[in-house]
Amino acid sequence: MPRLVKLSLMYAVTAEPVELELAVTGPPARIAGLALDNGFDGVEVSIDPQAVDKALQAGAELRRAGLEVSAVSTGLMYTLRGLSLSHPDSHERTRALEAFETMMGAAAKLESSIIVLGLARGRCVGSCRSSLERLKGSLEAIDRKAGELGLKVALEPINWYETDLLNTFKDAAELARERENVGLLYDVFHALLTEGDPYKTLLEYSSMVVHVHVADSNRGPPGSGIIEWERLGEILARIGYRGYATLEARRSSVPGGDEELVRRAGKVLRAALP
Repeated sequence: MPRLVKLSLMYAVTAEPVELELAVTGPPARIAGLALDNGFDGVEVSIDPQAVDKALQAGAELRRAGLEVSAVSTGLMYTLRGLSLSHPDSHERTRALEAFETMMGAAAKLESSIIVLGLARGRCVGSCRSSLERLKGSLEAIDRKAGELGLKVALEPINWYETDLLNTFKDAAELARERENVGLLYDVFHALLTEGDPYKTLLEYSSMVVHVHVADSNRGPPGSGIIEWERLGEILARIGYRGYATLEARRSSVPGGDEELVRRAGKVLRAALP
């Protein structure tokens, strides 16, 4: 019987070698083996805006190996390149928007239907209210482009330790409801921190969830913290979620490197998710 929820790895493609904590890196052939050997169906490609062509080549190679591109993630445009969709300078916002739209084009070329809007939102500069208004302006253009390309934007509520802009599901949902092609990214780690009850949160916002990220309460692999994965799997089945769950766990959380991290995560997730 086919799985309802497919599994993917967070895979980063950068212009120069960079050690990243929440994404595996390296040659596509290595990533394909890592994924396929552990029961993963796809990869979520996190793209450095200075490495879009390289990411397209890597994505094509992964697809030839039998993996789907579950989503394109855009956080590296902020963490590596300082590009923010809420930047107070209009020229800088335009640069960020152009980079984001380029990655939307890459998602379409890789036949992914999801583009993730996470840390690319930036942080509050000046007041959070003015930063949010600037983000709304960028999101209007992104929403239009998503419609043209047949994409869904997965807007991610992120905990207060990583950004002070748009943390709660309530605030993210208010923003998403105003847009035709914007839904929510449910990340169980962030939901635990910002909402307290990640299971209730998933049920409450189930109709808006278009993509899922998974890590345990300690940001380690599923099974290493207090998240009840069978319970989460039951809820995903109940709400009829049919998308991907991307592993976004700390690589340093497990002795043994990426291989052991992905092995542990795959074992737990295959058993718990529908």
